[in-house]
Amino acid sequence: MISFIIYKDQKPKAETAGRETDVSAQITDETVKSPVRGTIIPLSEVSDETFASEMLGTTVAVEPADGRIVSPCDGEVINIFDTGHAVCIATNSGGELLIHIGVDTVKLEERERLIRDTQAGPGSEPFKMEGCPVYDLAVGGISNDQFRAVLGEELALEYTDGRFEMRFTDRGKDSVSAGRGLRYAELERLEDARILADVSSVEVFLNNGEYVFTTRYYPEKACVCVETEAAEIKFNVIED
Repeated sequence: MISFIIYKDQKPKAETAGRETDVSAQITDETVKSPVRGTIIPLSEVSDETFASEMLGTTVAVEPADGRIVSPCDGEVINIFDTGHAVCIATNSGGELLIHIGVDTVKLEERERLIRDTQAGPGSEPFKMEGCPVYDLAVGGISNDQFRAVLGEELALEYTDGRFEMRFTDRGKDSVSAGRGLRYAELERLEDARILADVSSVEVFLNNGEYVFTTRYYPEKACVCVETEAAEIKFNVIED
């Protein structure tokens, strides 16, 4: 579920050189599209009271048809939440818009618990973790552009020779995205990767979110293995 909030003050003010300036005349009507393909649902069906009560302004809730999220209007990104679940946009007409992914996801950071924080180096054994189906794995300071991770013994993430790939180890599977068995991106360098995984989906953020990959997958085994020549690896389990 994706809730996006469209909000404008009735009489917006801009502060300039210690004085307030009325900028109402600068604000015009603006068409805002949905940031995702899907179905609009009644706010009475939204379990997050903050949005259901429109506490943050006029609210529209959408049940997505896929995982692709785009900007619904022209404007400037003014804030991205640390948990990655919400983005604030200042529109060109002077309004403010919040795209919020999921419900109660603001609690994500509170539910995270650091399990391991390790430094990989030349000759290090692969980083392995088992028994944690929902997790946030951050790999930073990747050197020599060497990176490979296998999730649930079936989903491979690999960077080599300037190309990052997401694919299933079983070549017969084709659900990486929209019926494709392989997704890839050409990257000059890979500096960091963040992997958010649960029991049915994976999101991968490369180079601080410059590239984003996502797919549905249903691992039979809760495990992850990371191979990299040198990097800092932090593994956080996300608890209910």
